[in-house]
Amino acid sequence: MKEMIGNDTRKPMKIMFIVMVFISSFILPFVFIIIFQDILFFSESQWFFNAPFLSYVLLIGGMMLLAILLSVDEFIKSKRNDRDLKTGPWMVFLSVALSSLCFVLGIFHYYYFDDEGLHFNQVTSLQELDVQWNEIDEVIQVTTRENNMEVYKEHIFITKDGLQLIIPHNYDFMMNRKKIITLAENNGARISEQFVEPSS
Repeated sequence: MKEMIGNDTRKPMKIMFIVMVFISSFILPFVFIIIFQDILFFSESQWFFNAPFLSYVLLIGGMMLLAILLSVDEFIKSKRNDRDLKTGPWMVFLSVALSSLCFVLGIFHYYYFDDEGLHFNQVTSLQELDVQWNEIDEVIQVTTRENNMEVYKEHIFITKDGLQLIIPHNYDFMMNRKKIITLAENNGARISEQFVEPSS
């Protein structure tokens, strides 16, 4: 009897938690990335620091995955309880593990520029990649057409060992573009342009 009362109490709380996680997945990832990346990686020497769009996708996906897997766990438990079968906590552990992995990969995915060069942490690694200015072989300025105007879309930094790092042309990059291009060019990098048709 006590076990049934306990289950009846926990179920509404769990469902409420699932709903809160799902709704918060559209807001909290933006807050989490700003706070955690500022605490872990911010330095006054950085010209600017950005999280790629994929960082937010990973955190949103992680929270949604947590809500979905917990919902599946609740569904399985309700079916098994109807048959007087016990269910283990494996789905809860799996949901927490997978969502935590998404969180870590998202928070550790970033790039920034400073006096030393370009620093980039790819989503597949937790180790920061440092590219010095004299290690950049070419910078491709990718342009496209928007509202009948040719605009910058992204910049591709190609290192001397062939690594390509794609940096989107956002407000922060635009404000530092002249300094970035000048430093790369002064250190021997070729500057080129490439036009791509806008996606329909």
